[in-house]
Amino acid sequence: PHRSTMAGRNSGNGRRPPLHEFLPAMVDRCGGLAPIAQSHTHVEALLQDLGLPHERTGSAGHIQSLQVDLSWLGLYSGQITGTRTTDLQQATQLFQRGLGAAATGDLTPQQREILARRTAQTRRGADFVNQTQDWTGTRFRIPSGFVTQPEVWGDHNEHLTYRGQDVSRLRINIENYRFARTASGWLSILKARYADNGMRVMGSSSQGNYLGAVAYDPGADRREYTLVAAQGQRSILLHISLQEKSVSSMRPLIGEVISSFQPFH
Repeated sequence: PHRSTMAGRNSGNGRRPPLHEFLPAMVDRCGGLAPIAQSHTHVEALLQDLGLPHERTGSAGHIQSLQVDLSWLGLYSGQITGTRTTDLQQATQLFQRGLGAAATGDLTPQQREILARRTAQTRRGADFVNQTQDWTGTRFRIPSGFVTQPEVWGDHNEHLTYRGQDVSRLRINIENYRFARTASGWLSILKARYADNGMRVMGSSSQGNYLGAVAYDPGADRREYTLVAAQGQRSILLHISLQEKSVSSMRPLIGEVISSFQPFH
């Protein structure tokens, strides 16, 4: 069966040990038990901390919407900040030139409508569908147009992997573990695993009993986003990894998957 995206460097026998084999060595270092606070606000705060699209209002919301739409079209490669930047102006000008219009950097209402329609067409290609996985206890929106049917793996068939079908080599893992661990305990586990893999932590944040982390693997030139939800004796991990060169155009997709994730439903 397919092993987790958290798999380490090759061991002497050529096999990459998955996270669930690494955990017994780490689990005693990371204690704690607390009930989960299933809060949409917590996840939205994690999205902001990890540089992904999240709920904004007012002018920041309008600017983020523009950044997201231009990202879907592959024109904007900057951070989703909700603020005007040079990258955003250049992406806007590039879109205007594609329309044969003057590159002012400010869209007219008609141009904004065209951008919204084109973004909607691109987003439809992702074919987001709501999925409920009863045996993993999760609900989320999966971009079925970008990934294959899930593979079930693990000693007790408790994990799922969706593999991408495009150049981003997107991979989405859902992993179930029966450990009483807080978000801070999981961060210790993940950091140790990142170090074992030669990965660099780019950021992490915890909100209630949710943990978000992002790391970069220079050997594979891949980035991985992780969301952890802990409740009682169970923890559910969502990993999303992809090629680094595809991150900018895939940020809206990653944000939508994470934002929709409902563990322990």
